[in-house]
Amino acid sequence: MKKIVLPFILILCIACQKDKPKQSSIKHIIAPESSVVVKFNAFSDWQKSLASQSFLSKHKDNLVLKYWSLEDFKKLIDIPDEAVLSLSTLGKSKHIKTLSFDITKEPQFKSESKQSYIYDEVNIETFDAGDIEIFYSNLKGKAVLCTSKIILENIVRNYQNDIKNPAVIEKLFNVLSDKSPSLVINNELFSKLSFQFFDKNILKHQMKLSDFSGFDLNLDEDKILMSGIVFHPKLKEKFWTNFKNVDAQKSTSVEVIPSNFLSATSVLFSDFGKLAHTTESLEQKPQIDSLYLNLREITSIKLPNRNAMVLVSNNIDQSYRHLKKLSKPQKSIGDDVIYKLNQPLVPGKILSTVLDLIKVGYFSVHMDHIVLSDELETLENLIIQINNNNVVSNQANYNNHLESLNEECHVQWLTNLGNQNEFFESHSNEPFKSGFKTFTWDNHELLMSQLIVEDDFGYLNSLQKKTIENQNNTDIQQLARLKSDNRIINTPAFFENWRTGQQDVVYQDDKNVLYLKDTKGNLIWSKPLDNPIIGKISSIDIYQNRRIQMVFATKNNIHIIDKNGNDVKPFPLKFRKDITQGLSVFDYDNNGKYRFAAVFDDDIKMYDKTGKRVRGFRFKKTKTPINYPAKHIRMGNKDYILAQEESGKLHILNRRGRTRIDLDDNLRFSDNEWFEHDGYFTSLNEDGDILQIDQNAGLNRQQQKLINPKFSANEKHLVISSENKFYFNSFETELPYGLYTRPIIHKNYAGLADKQAQKIYIFNKNAEIVEGFPVFGEELIDFYSSENKIILLCKDGNNALIIYRAKFR
Repeated sequence: MKKIVLPFILILCIACQKDKPKQSSIKHIIAPESSVVVKFNAFSDWQKSLASQSFLSKHKDNLVLKYWSLEDFKKLIDIPDEAVLSLSTLGKSKHIKTLSFDITKEPQFKSESKQSYIYDEVNIETFDAGDIEIFYSNLKGKAVLCTSKIILENIVRNYQNDIKNPAVIEKLFNVLSDKSPSLVINNELFSKLSFQFFDKNILKHQMKLSDFSGFDLNLDEDKILMSGIVFHPKLKEKFWTNFKNVDAQKSTSVEVIPSNFLSATSVLFSDFGKLAHTTESLEQKPQIDSLYLNLREITSIKLPNRNAMVLVSNNIDQSYRHLKKLSKPQKSIGDDVIYKLNQPLVPGKILSTVLDLIKVGYFSVHMDHIVLSDELETLENLIIQINNNNVVSNQANYNNHLESLNEECHVQWLTNLGNQNEFFESHSNEPFKSGFKTFTWDNHELLMSQLIVEDDFGYLNSLQKKTIENQNNTDIQQLARLKSDNRIINTPAFFENWRTGQQDVVYQDDKNVLYLKDTKGNLIWSKPLDNPIIGKISSIDIYQNRRIQMVFATKNNIHIIDKNGNDVKPFPLKFRKDITQGLSVFDYDNNGKYRFAAVFDDDIKMYDKTGKRVRGFRFKKTKTPINYPAKHIRMGNKDYILAQEESGKLHILNRRGRTRIDLDDNLRFSDNEWFEHDGYFTSLNEDGDILQIDQNAGLNRQQQKLINPKFSANEKHLVISSENKFYFNSFETELPYGLYTRPIIHKNYAGLADKQAQKIYIFNKNAEIVEGFPVFGEELIDFYSSENKIILLCKDGNNALIIYRAKFR
């Protein structure tokens, strides 16, 4: 056995000797029907441990933790080092605390008794302790204080009639350590107690392991460890006792459990047949029996609003062949194929005593893992997380926990405490709802528990441990995946929700319906349009009141739509001629006097925010069609508008549409877009050379000989991808060969996608790939950055948009 359980073996050896086991008189004085009994051996030291424990001390005033505190007793009396606390309920909801300890003389109370009476020949006194009454009795040298008169009278009656507690309570206390507080839980009564906090039983599987559980409580600054033991129940046969027939294993399903999980339970075994008594217990067809006989781990995963399972096989090829015969390919995510089962697969009922089982209709194979779900979209999301290596085994907090627990176990429970806000909101009861919602789980997100079974008992350990900060410099999370029923077309965009301050997502499908969704995937509104959107969707503040609208063009319209999906009058503007390029939005002086430049094949027309034609803008039609939206560039105190023809001719105009820089008519550039960079109008020609035009029409050519380059630029940065080379200003890095998209720049970062490998890259200004990248995605639509994070909007090629957040520690 590993280091954690060695002390238990020694304790059990002592407990099993022929000598009479140690007894504690205090343990006889507990409330009948107690759900939890805690024995303190050094209460003052325990108080110091609580004060120094990072998570508990931070939340010492939280209502949830105060529920368990002894402050009411401390107002009345100084609690000695050796004492026993028992928790019970009266009726359906009244919470009762009972404290007992040995005395040689009457204790010194901090207030006077307000009354006393005799019950069953024993004197009971009543004290005020703040907002509650505490009842006290001296039972032949044993002080008993209780927050309920009725419960104390029951204790007195049991004591007078020599009615003892269940023997298993004594047995558990005898094998638990005297070096830390110990607690014994009546599992059935504790399940009832939990309904004071939640409207459902959150520990149903753990509470079914045995009738009683015992734990040693160990605290230090960084961890809360409950080292426990459960005995083989004599009256009820429990499935978990079958684990004594098989060896414990190390979990590998954590390699495919996504980091955004809510909870996960893994059953691990060396021989499934010995565990489940296959011939008697598995209710499966023969071909499914052989599938399960190859397994060494089965995991159920709860994800936000969905569920999944993982099967880990000793012979993945054979397991895959079995499932493939019962299914057909459905779709691919990168290199991973998703199969649809001809009939839903249901694991044997014998496992339902340990796992939350679901019917699964889809599966995919990753290494020696079979990943399954009841929903196709769930499996798609899970595979993307796996491809991004955004899984539990790569998390610092999981590996940090594993250092203090066993690598091998029979059952492992994982709970992501940081992802439980929605559960707390939906299922916690008043008055504790606010307490759960105010917990901050930073660096305390993971709760990890393990069961290891021996011959007639099991070790049950539970740990919450602080994660050491700065172990990973970058934390990348998939915030959302927005799935569309129809094919997504054109360019989706972030759209600021001025009410929440969050970035929603707007996109159009091939039915020409425009959708606005929040980053949880909830539909805010949908709106049918006349035609596909041309170019990009821009955001404006047309009323200068920070209430943002979206603006874009379709074939014959310019639209402005507000946050609620309503048209802003007098828009949409309607045209007989076709708009051929994306709409350009100009705000020359950043004062909200917007201009909208629409390209009509060889012409540009300008409109103001009232929908009127800007008559002062007079542009002479071009000889060949304009192949990019009009672009506004300001250099110094001068404004320039760029219009590019398909022929390669560039027009550099003033605000009125007249030529501002007169270029030689014989100059013909490539069809690459022009940008402002370093005080020049900058582009690339067909030979891969960098071209720069100054404000005096001077042309500079830097011979680079770039092959099939794609590039973007702004005033400070020029980024280029050329075959497998990426350039960020003067810095260069080498990438795998692929099919790369045009780079996008935001502040001091640049990003692009490899459509062939379906990978998204983000680079810093030194052309270095940001830690944690690449991530899965077919196209990088947009991204924005702040001081410590980057938010990305990507397409994944499966009618879905993915939002990632890269957070820098």
